[in-house]
This record gives sequence, C-alpha cells and structure tokens, in this order.
Amino acid sequence: MTHLLSVPPRSESYRLTGPRTPRLPGIARDFLADVLPPTTHVHPDAIYAAKVCVSELVTNALQHTTTPTITVEATIAADRCVVHVHDNSLSPPTPGDYTTERERGRGLAMVQSYAETWGAMIHGGLSPTHKSVWFRIALTGGSVA
Repeated sequence: MTHLLSVPPRSESYRLTGPRTPRLPGIARDFLADVLPPTTHVHPDAIYAAKVCVSELVTNALQHTTTPTITVEATIAADRCVVHVHDNSLSPPTPGDYTTERERGRGLAMVQSYAETWGAMIHGGLSPTHKSVWFRIALTGGSVA
C-alpha cells in the first residue's frame, strides 16, 4: 500500500522559510509556481490550484498561530506535488462553517476543493515541536475542482 504522502524516488524537494509578514502568502505562491515542473504536461489548473492552496495555508498560519517563521516545503514529482506548511502551533486546523457570504473562514474549504487530499501532522515525536498542514495535487490531467 502506498502512503498518502509518498512520492516517487525521482522527486525534488524545495524549502522556503520566511518571517511572519503579510507578504509571505504571495511569496509562497511565487515560490511554488517557480518550483513546479516547467513542462507542457503540467496542467494550468493544477498550478492555479497549488498556488491557491499554499496561499490559504500560509494565511491560516499567519492568522491562527504566533509562529515567528513559516516554512513551506514542496516535494515535486512528475505527476503530483505534496506541500507542507509548517508553523509552531500544535493545534490542528478546523474547517469553519463555510458560506459564500462570509469574507473569512473559506480557506480550508478552498484547499479541500482544489487538493486531491489534505491533512495535518504533528512533528517532534514524544515531545511535539510543531505541526504542518499539507495538501497533495495532481499536476497532470484535466481540470481540478
């Protein structure tokens, strides 16, 4: 059985760590767009979806944690990418009551609609140190969401 987060051996991993700043969601979007494979087989909808998801997760880390730095870790394979957004909180994200009338609280609903799958992980073993919220997106094929 293949693990949800597993990627093929020929994958590449990239990491961006930035300070707690309102500019970070945009920087994370640009970073992810830059590390996705620059080939014609990557569907434009997948690039858009990945950028939306990373932006939402970085924004959530800014709004719901006190973390001084946020790390975006992207593992890219030929057909999919897995992205983790790390912060200093140990509390898993909880999707809010999403309605189209609300200006806030739609981030996780957007991630859920664009990503193949998503979740949260606690890191650090017996003495937890931080969490990551992650998503996986297929880079090939038809339209997402």
